[in-house]
Amino acid sequence: MSAIRPGTASRLKTAQTQGQLGASSRLTTGLRSGTQSGGFGAASLNTMVCVEERPITQQGLGGLKNAIRGPKRQIEDKSYFLGLLRGKINEVNTEIGTITRQLMETEQENASFVQYEQMAEKLAYEIKELQEQQMSEAVIQEMDDNERERYLKLKDLNAHLLNQLSEGQIELERLNTRKTELEEELVTSPIKQEAMHLFTQLREVESRRDQLLAEEVSKEDPQKERQRLLQQVRSDNQEIAAIDKQIHEIQEKMTNKEEELRLLEQELDESRNERSQKYRELRKREHQIDEFLKTFDSVKSLEISGISELESTIVEILETTSRYITNLNQMTSNLNMTGNLDLLSSSSATAAGTVSTTVNLLREQLDFKTNEIVKSEETVNSLAKERLRLNQDLLKVDHLEGKITQETETLRKRIAKMEEEVIIFSDLDKVREEANFKRQTLNAEKSRLNVYRDNLNKLNQQLATEYSNLQTNLTGQDTHMHLTNLERRWAQNEQINYSLREFIANKRLETDHTQLARRAMQLVKDYNENLKTSLESKPVIT
Repeated sequence: MSAIRPGTASRLKTAQTQGQLGASSRLTTGLRSGTQSGGFGAASLNTMVCVEERPITQQGLGGLKNAIRGPKRQIEDKSYFLGLLRGKINEVNTEIGTITRQLMETEQENASFVQYEQMAEKLAYEIKELQEQQMSEAVIQEMDDNERERYLKLKDLNAHLLNQLSEGQIELERLNTRKTELEEELVTSPIKQEAMHLFTQLREVESRRDQLLAEEVSKEDPQKERQRLLQQVRSDNQEIAAIDKQIHEIQEKMTNKEEELRLLEQELDESRNERSQKYRELRKREHQIDEFLKTFDSVKSLEISGISELESTIVEILETTSRYITNLNQMTSNLNMTGNLDLLSSSSATAAGTVSTTVNLLREQLDFKTNEIVKSEETVNSLAKERLRLNQDLLKVDHLEGKITQETETLRKRIAKMEEEVIIFSDLDKVREEANFKRQTLNAEKSRLNVYRDNLNKLNQQLATEYSNLQTNLTGQDTHMHLTNLERRWAQNEQINYSLREFIANKRLETDHTQLARRAMQLVKDYNENLKTSLESKPVIT
């Protein structure tokens, strides 16, 4: 190292340092170059330094000498790399702005594309209409004078019929609304129903009158008159046969109703007998309950007096038991004295015999008193149980008394109700009259409803006939066919429009750059993180 000049050593050190820096600076060239990306205007930083061997000159060993010094900084410190980082960030922001601008332009183009499609559909529809109109005019021009005149008349007739059809539809809707309102009014008003029935009869009579007047006016010869009369007689005979058949059916219905009425009367008689039997049973039970209520107070007083006697007996037994307990305590003290006498028996033999006799007597009395105490305790327990049982019986009697009172009230109400029903059902003539009146009312209601149903059926048939005629006329018109074809074409255009909307939506999804922009931002973020990591791990040269 001493043979090398100071300048040479410094140049070698600088070259080595530049080589190391060039190796680490290759991390900053991880992104695409400006020529490859197309969006970055600046070129990539070239920090590669190639250290070559020092050439031999006339003056001796010498380093490389550049004629012109480049703009490269000699010291690549923190501010240098921050400047590079800011430049890269500016380039990324510029690229993001370019992508955003392109995205907005694409969205505007898509929106204008939808408008253009709508305009194209509208123009295509107008062109088709014009073509059809032109074809129609061409066909009209090719017609003869008679055909053209006939076509114009038919066209005017078509317009007139369409106008009449629209007016008829409006009138039909109005009549249907009026019919609904009148039906509602008829349902809620019996007077109006009766009036409608009378109007129907009036119209029938008027039609019959008009028919007779017409027959009177247009009298025919005797032979035709005879044939007509024979035909009328036949029709009248048929009507009479139909009426006889209806009368027979009505008589059968009346017979069935009378049979039902007879069965009902029989059931009423049976129910009346059953009610009489139940009434007698209830009267008997009421009598039993009254007897019980009459004797209840005396029985209750007897039970209460018996309970009082038992309570006094229990008190006496308790007093006797207390006396026995007192005597037992006294006997216990006597036994203690007997024990003391037994201690003195060793000194006196004569006194010992007397004491033993006394002790035996006291023991016998003690056993007797003990047995009496046990018996008295058993008696007390049995009396307590008996008292508890009697209290429970008393509670049951009280509960039974309340229940009997409630049941008595219920039975009285039922008896009153049954008496009223007996009074009502005892008058069978009145019940029969009510049933007959109800049957007549129902028959009248049935007849009225049948007439109303027939009128509605006639009106419905008339309206159905008018509707079918209008529908037939409408179906046979060219305008209706043309409208049908237009509706079918409209449905086809709607289907095409729906398909185009789906196609546009798919294209929008395909041209959506949101995911790409998000991915680019994530790559920039990862690159910045890697750059920070490499800068932190790199030693700072001072």
